[in-house]
Amino acid sequence: MSSLAALLLSAVTTSGPFAPPPRAQTPRLVVLVAVDQLIPEQLDRLTPLLEGGLGRFWQRGTVYRAAALEYAATETAPGHATFATGCRPATHGIVGNSFFDRSQGRSLYSVSDPGARKVTAAGAANSGVSVGPANLRVPGLGDHLAAAFPGSLTFAVSFKDRAAVAMGGRDPHLVLWWDRRAGGFASSTRYVETLPDFVLDWNDGWLDVAAGWRWEPSFEGDPSRYGTDADEREGEVPYGRFGVSFPYELPSMAGADVEGLRRQLAPRIYGVPLGDRFTVEMARRAVDELGLGADDAPDLLALSLSGCDVVGHANGPYSWEVTDLILRADRALGELFDHLDARVGEGRWIAALSADHGVLELPEALAARGVGARRVGRGEVGAMRGLVREALALVYPDDGELAVGFTGKGFTLDEAALRAAGLDPGDVRAIIAQAAAEAPHVAAAYTLEQLAGAGPGDGFLPLYRQGFDPQRSEDVLLRQGPWLLAMPKGTSHGSPYPYDRRVPLALLGAPFPAQRRYDAADSMDAVPTLLEALGIAVPEGLDGRVLPRD
Repeated sequence: MSSLAALLLSAVTTSGPFAPPPRAQTPRLVVLVAVDQLIPEQLDRLTPLLEGGLGRFWQRGTVYRAAALEYAATETAPGHATFATGCRPATHGIVGNSFFDRSQGRSLYSVSDPGARKVTAAGAANSGVSVGPANLRVPGLGDHLAAAFPGSLTFAVSFKDRAAVAMGGRDPHLVLWWDRRAGGFASSTRYVETLPDFVLDWNDGWLDVAAGWRWEPSFEGDPSRYGTDADEREGEVPYGRFGVSFPYELPSMAGADVEGLRRQLAPRIYGVPLGDRFTVEMARRAVDELGLGADDAPDLLALSLSGCDVVGHANGPYSWEVTDLILRADRALGELFDHLDARVGEGRWIAALSADHGVLELPEALAARGVGARRVGRGEVGAMRGLVREALALVYPDDGELAVGFTGKGFTLDEAALRAAGLDPGDVRAIIAQAAAEAPHVAAAYTLEQLAGAGPGDGFLPLYRQGFDPQRSEDVLLRQGPWLLAMPKGTSHGSPYPYDRRVPLALLGAPFPAQRRYDAADSMDAVPTLLEALGIAVPEGLDGRVLPRD
């Protein structure tokens, strides 16, 4: 039976009234919740206002306060893959949102899948490349559940395709993400040939909700008492004609061409809380329509909320916008969890919360407090690349300008061309690293040889090694200082520093008592800990460990 046929059969056979849950407390559903770019300080400062799903995790779950990622590749795709597989990027292979594929000599998108085509309401596309798990080298949590419990289902959803694909693992039943061109949730032929009816039905109504939607704060009064900064601050990215302060408003239907409005609104949903709302709505639909948690073969519901990242990039983590978005996400998750209590059974589902990475506060806000953060302009980056070209020309004056690429993270080489010219790629890498490290904004440069070896280095080198793949990493990786490169406004992440590596980690459900723990922990520890709680032997090859909870 195909995955789609099994999915549809499950929807048919489980759509009726649920029988009361049996007395046994074996979980029938596992829920993974990733909040993109969520830092633990957000949950700390907003605790008095968190009465929904995030509040459940932070107040009623086992919270690991010392959780931090053990690698330097603090980006969306590696973070979601780490959380959902229990492995570091060096093991699961997703070492960046994009990575340099050495065999092809070019950069690839992390979840690009040559065998997949896009699936929308119109069906499967006849051509083009979509996304899927082709680049993921290890099983995910859902794959482990299916191996232990035949009939287990995995459903993953996010606004970002790379988040949804990474959370779904290698062989899920259905994975959905937002179609940024036409709106609505889409998939690829890696999962289905046609979208299920419940997805098509939901897609028919999103435009009516989004058109003219007005974003005003959902909290009352001044949120500064909860650690939120002023509504209008230097360094924020303007929301078009609305500037950088509330309220904001999406285009309306009035006098608009419907298809044109659909295309206009589809990408803009990312920048407002509707994205998270829609994601949770689809997760709830999937619980009902696919019958997740309806039998004793534990299923996986994986969802990633992208809004905190998109809005956080524009406004910073302590903005009014991010504060409001987190509070809305808390309420939406609370409604989902109440539904799971009623539908699956209170005490019959367990959950884990984490994030894919942290974020740097707005440099202007840090500088105002005397912290040495700043923005590095494109000119400085260009000057650094000039130092590299000059150094190579000095050593190899007769070889012309060598083919050296730059990805933003570091430098790449055409090894075949270098060897054909009689040059040693290792020598070229050493020259590049030494020259790049002379730039004021570069704290260190690591060569392929250093990353692949086990020899000594600075204190950050081990973090880079945990995210290193010999086929998918640059020839020379750069460690920047605590600064933002080529970003005149907003903020970002991607560094090995604590502000990008510290993430929330909380486990919720009957096996996990309400407590604060300070054991060393990482998001990759969620998978083995959840498997152990389900009575499943933890597979060999995971980098994560079972966390203490007693």
